[in-house]
Amino acid sequence: MMTSGQIITNNDSYVPPSGGVNVDNVVRQLLLAGKTWKAYEEDMPSPCFLGSSSGNYARRHDPLSYYSDVMGSTVQCQNLVPFTQFAIDLANNQLPDYSFITPNLCNDAHNCSLTTADNWLKKNIAPLIASATFQDGLLVVLFDESGSDNTHGGGRVYWMAIGPKVKSGYQSTFSYYQHQSTERLSLEALGLKSFPGAGATAPSMAEFFSSSTPTISVSISPTSATIPSGGAKQFTASVTGATNTAVTWSASAGTVSTSGLYTAPTVSVNTSATVKVTSVADSTKSATASITITPPLTVAVTISPTSATVASGGAQQFTDTVTGTTNTVVTWSASAGTVSTSGLYTAPPVSVNTSATVKVTSVADSTKSATASITLTPPPPSPANPNFSLSVTPPSQTVVRGSTTKYTIKVTPSSGFSGSIAFAATRLSGGARASFSPASVTVSGTTSASSTMTIATGKGRTGTFTLTISASSRSITHSTTVSVTTTR
Repeated sequence: MMTSGQIITNNDSYVPPSGGVNVDNVVRQLLLAGKTWKAYEEDMPSPCFLGSSSGNYARRHDPLSYYSDVMGSTVQCQNLVPFTQFAIDLANNQLPDYSFITPNLCNDAHNCSLTTADNWLKKNIAPLIASATFQDGLLVVLFDESGSDNTHGGGRVYWMAIGPKVKSGYQSTFSYYQHQSTERLSLEALGLKSFPGAGATAPSMAEFFSSSTPTISVSISPTSATIPSGGAKQFTASVTGATNTAVTWSASAGTVSTSGLYTAPTVSVNTSATVKVTSVADSTKSATASITITPPLTVAVTISPTSATVASGGAQQFTDTVTGTTNTVVTWSASAGTVSTSGLYTAPPVSVNTSATVKVTSVADSTKSATASITLTPPPPSPANPNFSLSVTPPSQTVVRGSTTKYTIKVTPSSGFSGSIAFAATRLSGGARASFSPASVTVSGTTSASSTMTIATGKGRTGTFTLTISASSRSITHSTTVSVTTTR
């Protein structure tokens, strides 16, 4: 009765025909009027669930799910949603024009206490009443039937209307209203003139509402914007104080669509414009947004570094910066050598100093580019005959026979020599012995290395002896001589 103006069934186990019950109903009238709707059903397992029950959800408390306008439409059936969707739609300002809310079998006081039902309303419906969305809305809270009274088909039930246009604290003295009056009221509040079934002749419930004419107001968002030449900006309008929320849009420069999408004209200097939204219900009520239209930015390209010295066959990373456009794609080119799409330049082999350039060009505007100058240097000349030199100090020493004496051996690399050098002593006589610390050294570049040679003289004859000291590395051997004189 509340949604079709007639009793379809009183059987809790009723199963509708496969295509749904084809009678006039609120969904049909809402769709004909271009209005949106949803049924928010607590504990419904999923949208468009048409099973008889699931947990504490009972389809018999969801009358909109029985009609052919819903069952026969995959689109409309998606408007049967779990109650969890209600908080989401409220938070996102996406509530439909018409909402049918059903708590589960506990929270509707069918299986649990009235205190439980009241607490559910406080938790779930109080946020709706406090929201900005509801400030021109109407909420009706009622039961479908009395617990033990069947007078007039369902007994006396609780019924309350909440909204900005509802008379505060008002209680009717009318003999009795029935659900068809609630059906009529819910559609009248949305500006509809046709009511299903008994709703067409049901007593009006206008006595619950103030007769004063609400003041229509219009607002626009945003109230100001800066838009580039030829760019677009979406504006939205809000109309309060009227069930007819239709508006018209106009612009002082550029164009604006019927949905509020503004497109700026092409300008070469900063230009001011306005977008105006006007209420269809009252053409004297409007709101305006101010717009600043900016000219196109000039594309500019820079390259870094702007100059570089690169060795023959070497590489250099260049980077680009593109301003004045959202398209920052570029192309790279080089007068000599190669450059990758990421700006990595590879120099060609050269034998003498050579000049080259790297160029980066904007894809958005091929007339805009930047260039870096490059100096290509040849490889250094190859070192000539790597070698090393050998020296020993002191050149001669005098010691008592049977004692020891030390010499310092020094090797110095040249012409790019790098490697290990070993030491040896020959022409030892009179029982003399030689040792080196270290026995070999490793040198490179131009850094010298040293070793200490210790000569242990024998106890034989005295005299002056000449020793040959050699230093060897691969095919290179250098020798020098020192003398040692032994005395008694």
